[in-house]
Amino acid sequence: MPLSLPRLDPSIPETIEPLASRRLQARLARGLLDGGAIDAAAVKAGRRSMLKVCEAALQAWLHEHLGELHCLDLSFVLVLRSLTETDRSFGYAEQEMAPEAEIRWFATCGLWPIGHALQALENVHEGLGATVLTAFDENSDVMPIFTPRDALEVCREFYWHGEDDESEAMANCETDEERRDLAEEMITRAKLDAAFPNWATDFASKRPNLKVHQLRRLKRGALPPRERDVIDNVLALKTARARLLAARATADFDAQEDGWFTGHAALLAWNEDDLSMRLYDDYCNYASESESRDTIGLHPLDLDICASLHQWGSAMKHHFECIRLLDRLIGLLSDGDWLQADNS
Repeated sequence: MPLSLPRLDPSIPETIEPLASRRLQARLARGLLDGGAIDAAAVKAGRRSMLKVCEAALQAWLHEHLGELHCLDLSFVLVLRSLTETDRSFGYAEQEMAPEAEIRWFATCGLWPIGHALQALENVHEGLGATVLTAFDENSDVMPIFTPRDALEVCREFYWHGEDDESEAMANCETDEERRDLAEEMITRAKLDAAFPNWATDFASKRPNLKVHQLRRLKRGALPPRERDVIDNVLALKTARARLLAARATADFDAQEDGWFTGHAALLAWNEDDLSMRLYDDYCNYASESESRDTIGLHPLDLDICASLHQWGSAMKHHFECIRLLDRLIGLLSDGDWLQADNS
């Protein structure tokens, strides 16, 4: 007589969750229900996993308020934990208590060659390409993006012993053969300077950036539509950032965690086969061997106050505005044949 496999009653859940976790999920769902983010039917349909119901509500809200991004790939995650749990991996000290819930956001880094576009803009008017690049550096606190300036800092940190070139590293070699091998293997200052113009690797504040009135006057001139779109986007980004800074006193989402940051949302290369990818890989590999972090931002949630989510959403509208404009700017610079304009 063949034996049949035992069957579990359908009412038995596939996974067993701690009671404290289920209570936290229920409290968060209650807050979302009271706040109108979900309805009773959604709660009833998802009673086996309130966390999935809450996550679905969060994603729907993000789709409505952030909209669709074409270049940046962001992830917003809802994290719940017990009141007595200490999460060292997220940087909470031994004596601290992790929040009951929080929203964290991350990014998947994509490669975007924009060098030809920036050089073409620089050819249109001195300082225009530099000004556009500075727009990314100035908003690194909103959306961390790896730029040529970061490439120089990686060279200093990992190749040049903290100096401006490889002289110190070469001085540690004992023979000419060792120096030749090291020069061939490492990224030297000459290789970096050949890959990027000097203004691209300089500090954002030291670049020949154009003022707002200069950008507006330039836009009123005889420019092709594409160049005018870029200037419009940069001007809008400056306005959005001003609004964000005005609200920063009540909306600081810095995770304040230790370690090398590896959560960049984009890698801005000069062209598809320049040094940027190698430098970024070297940086991430080093970071993975020590302490690293990839959280772009977080917001702790008070599960007992349904207004907590609304407060976060209201504060994030300024971040979302900057993120949309950064996403659009990357698209403008990486789309189309800028090479012909660069060579003109």
